Amino acid sequence: MDENIHILISKHAKLLGKPNCGTTSDVWSMKSCRESFACMRGSFVLDGDMLSELTGAQAFKGKLVDLSPIIAFTKFEEKRHTGEALATWKRAALAYYQMDQAVGLATEDGASNNKKSNRIIGIEQAVCADHDIARAVLFGSGDAGSISQNPELKAFTSKAGKQSASFSRSVVANKDLAAAQLAADPELKPHQCKTTSTKNVTRWTGLHKMSQRNRLLKGPICIALTGDAQGECDEDPAERDHGMDVDSGSESGSEAASDGEEQEHANRIANKLYPLAHRCLSNTEFRHNDLFESVLDRAKEVTMLVQDEKAGWGEGLDIGMAWLAIKEMRDEACAERLEVISGAGNDESWKEIAGTSLPPMFQKFRKVFAKELTTRFRLDTTPSRHVQLALQMNPTVNVSADGPLLINKNAFYECMSGEYRRALKRQAVQQASQATRPAVAIAPAPAPAPAPTDPPTDPPAPATQPPAPATQPPAPATQPPAKRRRSLLGAVAVKQVGEVVVQDEDTSLLDLKVSAEIEKFEMIRCKTLAKVTSQP
Repeated sequence: MDENIHILISKHAKLLGKPNCGTTSDVWSMKSCRESFACMRGSFVLDGDMLSELTGAQAFKGKLVDLSPIIAFTKFEEKRHTGEALATWKRAALAYYQMDQAVGLATEDGASNNKKSNRIIGIEQAVCADHDIARAVLFGSGDAGSISQNPELKAFTSKAGKQSASFSRSVVANKDLAAAQLAADPELKPHQCKTTSTKNVTRWTGLHKMSQRNRLLKGPICIALTGDAQGECDEDPAERDHGMDVDSGSESGSEAASDGEEQEHANRIANKLYPLAHRCLSNTEFRHNDLFESVLDRAKEVTMLVQDEKAGWGEGLDIGMAWLAIKEMRDEACAERLEVISGAGNDESWKEIAGTSLPPMFQKFRKVFAKELTTRFRLDTTPSRHVQLALQMNPTVNVSADGPLLINKNAFYECMSGEYRRALKRQAVQQASQATRPAVAIAPAPAPAPAPTDPPTDPPAPATQPPAPATQPPAPATQPPAKRRRSLLGAVAVKQVGEVVVQDEDTSLLDLKVSAEIEKFEMIRCKTLAKVTSQP
């Protein structure tokens, strides 16, 4: 396998020169902290004709093939995960496949040691989109930052999390939760019963999962904790003895009281039937839980799309489509109206309400969340050159100067066009150098000699693929029932309607070739956009 990857990477480098790929990598430790591990994957877009020649598989011909092989997986022997240690490991991993200077972009989390290691080895870095979305969510919820920007919402999610945690510390409450679900649905099997999810700020979708489970299990939670479907307990809470020793551990009595430990302890001493009744949210708080899930829903949707979208795009969204989806999510967070969820099962529905009708803590969340997204992803300025190229090379994206994306953004348009031409010139020069190189030993080598006369065959390779991206955006065009939420990618696709502006040509031979490439790709884009807009 290593030999095959070596050959593939070598052929790919000869075809495109350097840089020619990206990487993703991470270092992590076991829970026991006894061992650490490091893994790196390469990200390649391979020429299908070259791959077909190497493998003998005709299915690759005329296509661009996405490949992400693991190029390093080892125990990380260094005791400290410093930037210097990471740089040494990365340099060795890349050297094994002769990939020095081959990496154009490394996508990793935003830890300072990752940033330092990439500076040392001279590789440009982008922070993983899901990490930045998660950080934006945590700033909006008040759970991140030296000073919480939303203490009211932080306190509410803390209380909701304690309700969920009640079931992880009480066998009785857990059994009552399952019994309530079985009683409500006779067809439900015991192993199908759901459990609550505690507040988790270290997982990308931890807050959303907690609030969603609280909504879906509202009735069973209330019955399990209070004995009543509305959460109204007939028992009065026991009188607390503030001097009692609640916990033999290091937690102080005052800290225990803040967590409700004192009340629970008093209820158990008094033999209350529902000692955790004080943990149950009120009906108003359950409604707040639903609103919190609603404002988190887009972040969860984009996070899952970026990680894995099997239909049409392969593994995850490309960085251009991810940027557009995040921009649309930011725009929705700034909109005057929003969709909110209520009910569960057959009664679940989404409806539009005015943003000003939300409680202040959720209005604050939307404001901070939108601000964080704008800053982290440069949504109102010019994004990175990698995002620009991804947008330019996607035939479903309208990149005309007067299109919805670039209108009144001359600097963005000029930078994108310039970066695109630069990339095409670099490719043409590379292909020309390959063609003029003397035929060395291998018989197939002379075959690419006519390459300078037909470089247009490489970039237009997506011509065989537009049906894939084109079929994805139209799907949401048929409006689902009113109770279902609107599709985010559908909103992105609708905004791509517009006429494409053909760019001017220069006089040099190289520029003429580049202009021919652009013209052919613009024809593909026009056809793709026409398919999108022609859907009913």
